[in-house]
Amino acid sequence: MIIPFGFIGSSGGGYTEEYQAVLDYAVTNLIDIPSVPQSDINNAIVANLITEEVWDKLDLFYMFKQETGLNDFIKINWRDPDNYYLTSPLEPTYDTANGLSSNVSGKHMRTGFTPSTDVVFTSITSSSVIFKVFGMADAYAQSFLWGADDVTAANDFIGGRTSELVITGKVFGSAESNLDFALGEQNSHWHISDLTTVSERYRNGVLWDTKVNQTSGGFTAAEIGLLCINITNSNYFTSGGFRGLEYWAMGSSVGDKDLEIYQILNGLY
Repeated sequence: MIIPFGFIGSSGGGYTEEYQAVLDYAVTNLIDIPSVPQSDINNAIVANLITEEVWDKLDLFYMFKQETGLNDFIKINWRDPDNYYLTSPLEPTYDTANGLSSNVSGKHMRTGFTPSTDVVFTSITSSSVIFKVFGMADAYAQSFLWGADDVTAANDFIGGRTSELVITGKVFGSAESNLDFALGEQNSHWHISDLTTVSERYRNGVLWDTKVNQTSGGFTAAEIGLLCINITNSNYFTSGGFRGLEYWAMGSSVGDKDLEIYQILNGLY
């Protein structure tokens, strides 16, 4: 469904300028947009993130859980619709009940966003990556979720193991983003918030653990990929079991707002 510019939601009060920009980008580029009920939900997410003073701290925001037929709409970076539209040589599966998923080697999304050159709000001493995982089994091999690895060695990656899930990807040039948790807990909302000396990890709105922030140097000079961690290598590090992402965002640290973010993104606000 394509609608005119300046579309008014079912509430009659119109949408936020920020969400309207997403719709306008879609219309301009002949991308089908959500129904009124779905757009009302989407707009509420944006409006509530603005209210909680989270929105203006983000560089990237993708919401993959949408209606049927919105395979292209979900590729729009809501935070900046004119930039970082997702592309892929082999697209992941669009699961309208959950988001983007893959269990096939090679399927991934490219953000076009290289941390070393493109960050605006994200910094080495203040960063957050927010995402929700679905569909990962309790027993799995390497299952890549997201990252920006500028080498081909597999020692810096995002992947699953039989006893833990490890999340790194060299987005921040160091391994302090490791996130280890027990099986059965992987399909959750996760938030890695890095500050100058500490890295905080949240699960479903609750502080999960805290580690010393060991970041040194600058951001990685590789493009961030979703459902993969290295888009410059021919295999993209996309192999592994079934894994899915419902949403993914990155910006400056908003760890103090994780409960509100979790509630907003999961319809609990």
